[in-house]
Amino acid sequence: MRKRCITLASVLSILAVGAIPLQASTIFVNGEIPINTTTTPFDDTVNGITAHFTSSPSAGAFEAQSTSGTVSWGTEMWFENDLSDSSLRIVFSQVLSSVTMDFGTLDVFSPTTIDPFVLTAYLGGLGGSQVGSTQQSGTFVDTMAEGSITFNAANFDTLVLSSVSPTIAVGDITVTADGGSGVPEPSTAVLLGAGILLLLLGGARWSPIRALHRA
Repeated sequence: MRKRCITLASVLSILAVGAIPLQASTIFVNGEIPINTTTTPFDDTVNGITAHFTSSPSAGAFEAQSTSGTVSWGTEMWFENDLSDSSLRIVFSQVLSSVTMDFGTLDVFSPTTIDPFVLTAYLGGLGGSQVGSTQQSGTFVDTMAEGSITFNAANFDTLVLSSVSPTIAVGDITVTADGGSGVPEPSTAVLLGAGILLLLLGGARWSPIRALHRA
């Protein structure tokens, strides 16, 4: 009886662990956007999450370009293709809990100046409430001052990316969905544990009632 209980306890542990929602990361601007022909506004859908990219104050201020020869990270980036000092705005189709991205800044009027890159997060769209802001300064690698920035202080669905520098670039935008906003899918552990449990309960020579009597 004790052995049976230990076995059942192990199976139930597998089921419990497998039922924990998995917060998989989703990466935008990582080679999936047609380069040199795509400008803001633009929608990008990856793993069921849609990111709507716009630029302010003017449309078309950012273009999808290859990172080759410009920055050291990734394969693709949104690059500010004019000097209008625009901000890049991203509205996501669901609530997120964290974001990390690579960025680059370039002040063409003062090439040795490194200006901070600013990320501001909102909940409820562009007209929603600001939930936090962070900034990071890069270091010169190729032609731009590059760095990585992370925000995970609060749930959000909208980002505004900007800098005093007239040119910015971003890529490898990695987001994690809010763990409470989705329905978890059964993992391999759940399916395996369920199969073992059915085998135990379906055994011809054992049942919980008979086991209790023998105990």
